[in-house]
Amino acid sequence: MTANTTRAGKLPVFVLSGFLGAGKTSLLNTLLQEGGLERTAVIVNEFGEIGLDHLFLGQKGDNVIEMSAGCLCCTIRGELATTLLDLVPLDIDRIVIETTGLADPVPVLQAILADREVGGHFDLAGLITLVDAVNAPATLQGQAEARAQVALADAIVFTKADTLSEEIRDEAINRLTERLRELNPYAPVHLRQDTGKLLQLFAGKLVSVADSKVEVEKTHHHHHHRDVNRHGDNIVATVLRHDRPIPLPAIEAFLELIASAHSKRVLRLKGLAAVQQGAAVTPYAVHAVQGVFHEPEPLQAWPDDDHSTRLVAILRDMEPDFIRRLFAGFAGIPQTDTPDRQALTDNPLAVPGAGGPFRRS
Repeated sequence: MTANTTRAGKLPVFVLSGFLGAGKTSLLNTLLQEGGLERTAVIVNEFGEIGLDHLFLGQKGDNVIEMSAGCLCCTIRGELATTLLDLVPLDIDRIVIETTGLADPVPVLQAILADREVGGHFDLAGLITLVDAVNAPATLQGQAEARAQVALADAIVFTKADTLSEEIRDEAINRLTERLRELNPYAPVHLRQDTGKLLQLFAGKLVSVADSKVEVEKTHHHHHHRDVNRHGDNIVATVLRHDRPIPLPAIEAFLELIASAHSKRVLRLKGLAAVQQGAAVTPYAVHAVQGVFHEPEPLQAWPDDDHSTRLVAILRDMEPDFIRRLFAGFAGIPQTDTPDRQALTDNPLAVPGAGGPFRRS
């Protein structure tokens, strides 16, 4: 496989998530053994004092690093940064971090985004979440970590679907897909058996919304009219769009406001921003996980023919209209009863609807 970097020669880092028993190690083992992930360093995180997963990764152990001092999401985030930096001299094309099944992905993603030195060498390429097709309905109902893993995923992979009987397989997959769409309306869904598509996931950058745009539009209407109390979920997704260039200071001010006042309710924000720079319009990558926002970075070229700003926002306990109004104010999109950029800068809580659960605590 040819070298695969994302921006300015940085190594892409993929986070592989999924609840306990979803088959993360089995999937990695298959891809490594079949040569599909050549020149890949794998960081395996296990919960507990004795780690075993690395022993099941076949004969590819030279580039398998075990982190078993604790859960990546809580106890060893500093060690993760050190481990990543130790990999800089290696002649590799990508890094895959396999998290423990109990890990909330938010702190893991934050650990990659927040460290400036790590950001100088590595680029977060995306979160791939495995979902056990047999046990997922009960797991999603009872485990908040499993719901978070799905909600924040850039791509979802069904595992163990082949163990279901043919009589119920299609119906079970359809029902599970509908459930996942309530948590995450835009991430593409693949089957574990489709090795070719799975290899493609690790061959590109997943955090751009370019490939997910159509999926969002197809599911948007259904998503916002679902039963918001189903399984106690309070997570929704929305798309922020603007066809005209936006000044970079306005984008930065918008991100700073979200980080300072609404970080607990904006789980993730990602996509592309069209920024006016002289006579040219430059695409900037925007990527944030709760209160940690990666400084917007210019791309060398647009990834597709759509040169507009499009950001996907994943929200918890926040009405989509609220963040759309915030974005409209900073982007200079005229809307009734919405303050302009200067008013928002002077008083970031001036948007109607900012009271109640949206006000800074």
